[in-house]
Amino acid sequence: MSDLWVLAPVYNEEKNLSDFVEEWLAVLRKTMGADFTFCLINDGSTDGSPDILNRLAATHPELKIIDKPHSGHGPTCRMGYELALQAEAQWIFQIDSDGQCDPAFFETFWGSRSHGPVHYGVRRAREDGWIRRFISRALTVLIFLLSFRWVRDANVPYRLMRRDALEAALRQMPKNFRMVNALLALIQQRHPGIQWHVIPFHRRTGRQLPVDLPFFLGQAGAFIIDYLFWRRHREKKSLKRKVLTAGRVLLTLWVAYYIIAFVAIALIRDFVLVEYNWLEGFHMAQVHWLLAGNPLYTEPSLEYVPILYGPLYAYVSSAFVFIFGEHYGTLRLVSLLATLGTQIILGWMVWRKTRSLLGAFVAAGLYAGMYGATGFYYDMARIDALYVFLTTAAACAIWIAAEKGGTATFAAAVAATGAVLTKQTALLPVIALCLWSLARHTRQGRLTALLCLGAIGVSQLVPALTGNSWFFYYLYKVPSSHPLSLENFYDFLFETGRYLSIGLVLTGVGLYLLFQKPGKKQDAWFLLIFTSAMFFAGLLPRLKTGGAVNNLMPVAAAIALCCGLTAGMVRYYRNKATLVIFSLLLCFSAQLFYHPQKALFSSEIELGTQAAINAFRRLEGPVFAPCHPYLPLLAGKTGSAFWMPIYDLSQTQDAAWEILQAKLFNALSEKRFRAIVFPKTFSGQSSFPYLLENYRPANSDGVNGIQEAIGNLSIYMPRE
Repeated sequence: MSDLWVLAPVYNEEKNLSDFVEEWLAVLRKTMGADFTFCLINDGSTDGSPDILNRLAATHPELKIIDKPHSGHGPTCRMGYELALQAEAQWIFQIDSDGQCDPAFFETFWGSRSHGPVHYGVRRAREDGWIRRFISRALTVLIFLLSFRWVRDANVPYRLMRRDALEAALRQMPKNFRMVNALLALIQQRHPGIQWHVIPFHRRTGRQLPVDLPFFLGQAGAFIIDYLFWRRHREKKSLKRKVLTAGRVLLTLWVAYYIIAFVAIALIRDFVLVEYNWLEGFHMAQVHWLLAGNPLYTEPSLEYVPILYGPLYAYVSSAFVFIFGEHYGTLRLVSLLATLGTQIILGWMVWRKTRSLLGAFVAAGLYAGMYGATGFYYDMARIDALYVFLTTAAACAIWIAAEKGGTATFAAAVAATGAVLTKQTALLPVIALCLWSLARHTRQGRLTALLCLGAIGVSQLVPALTGNSWFFYYLYKVPSSHPLSLENFYDFLFETGRYLSIGLVLTGVGLYLLFQKPGKKQDAWFLLIFTSAMFFAGLLPRLKTGGAVNNLMPVAAAIALCCGLTAGMVRYYRNKATLVIFSLLLCFSAQLFYHPQKALFSSEIELGTQAAINAFRRLEGPVFAPCHPYLPLLAGKTGSAFWMPIYDLSQTQDAAWEILQAKLFNALSEKRFRAIVFPKTFSGQSSFPYLLENYRPANSDGVNGIQEAIGNLSIYMPRE
């Protein structure tokens, strides 16, 4: 009986086999003395490997050589495991014979055996190419999607296992399972747990294997089939449990589709020369204005009128433009990263409270799934994604800081301040959660709330104290002058019910479950306050004259969080209520379904944008294009004030508006603009104060065919 069996399958490794054996024998002798067996199993090699093994065995008594017909790596490993158990080895160590496993780490593995029965390497640095790294990560993701367990490196050939842990795992594995090592890793991750050790992985020193993607795809398919049969026959299940298992798998695949679809669509949309929303053009012009050294909040002019949002998105976008260049895609990258960050935070919040990877995945996936329901705004060059990300981050940090304090307190203050500096409606959830934190009557809770409120107050007062009164004017005075709109209010309720009704039901179910669980009242109140505040943060802009389905984004974040927590809380339940909840989650996923084509613009629209830019180039002199302020800049013209803040300013009827209105009337009366360009129709068109008697609609003859080139735009030229 040996204390250690070292197992290495061999298949056509004649180029490096001698060096591999000698190198490992030296380390094993130094560490173990003579108390080990080095078993090399020849898996039907067709080169000179059998002769080399026999020659080595004649001079090294520690070697045990086994010859067998070729059956593949997995069955060969299983045969070696069973031989080691028959020989009553106390520890089994499996490696590959291709020269990639570095023996320098064996001593560390052997010295760590008192800390657990199973030790695996995890390949961080690999010299065998990025494709193989990707394949290993893909296997990890595939196992997670099937089992809801994260196995860091399921097929690593560097594993030390105690006899009882290996024996128990092999009893659960069918004889005909092909990817033995992957299933073994999954079983041992569940019980007794794997101790992971970071190891590098060398380039193959012997036979170089080509990357055969069809082969790997076939292996993935075989693993899925084998795994599903294994799960079906592993234990007798009631019909209810089988339905629940099927529901979990379907839900996981569905939310995985939404995450993949969002990332793929966003990457396709990122650098397309099209304005997906007219506010994208303003934000591009705003960044252009800011990088030219101009103040963000200033007196309104015909070249620039500040928008009624906080400054943070403009500053972050300007930093990205400074690094990556001025393009729509640069600003969209800010929104894409912010949306991915929101998904990560939602998933992490669920994981922290439920320790359920399924729940965390559902939260992230359902938020990605609401991409279509919220009008495909997640990756647009707008403030919405950054605002939701920072608000969610603030909520997460306040939740943690109220319990533990520490660095989470400062993170909460930073995120909360950033959220309010991005969009003012973030005040609703931030102040509501600060009140919740104060109500906990703990030192950490009070400190967190006071620090958040103090940081927000300072951020809003500093601009005024430094003499910039325009900051407060645009962010608070102008919005407060907007009239209420019941029509917009009803539209918001209709959109919420149409796209998110099942999610709202699941939110209610999750809150009910939390209130019923002992010791979870504080968490339940937190979620109730957060969800309500995010709902009203989305509703508030619609009570005024602005807003669209993008205002559903904060509601979507709250619903995704509650749905993930609900899925995480009931993952082990076997009652009828669990069936209903998973049915609702599947129905909600179906309610969110959208065709990816709806998010993409046709090539004709992109060509039309390029044609419009070319047409702007052909216009002579100053151009006034308030609905497309960035297109003239792309054509080398001067910028124009954006129509949306001009219209917002017109609602105030105050001195600033009267001054801007006078400037506009004077410019139009004096025919300073050589062309005025509008869409055929636009919001608030009837309110625009331009003088038609001084300008005439252009025709194709008068402007060299420009009208046809721009298509849906109307051009007005000065009357002679």
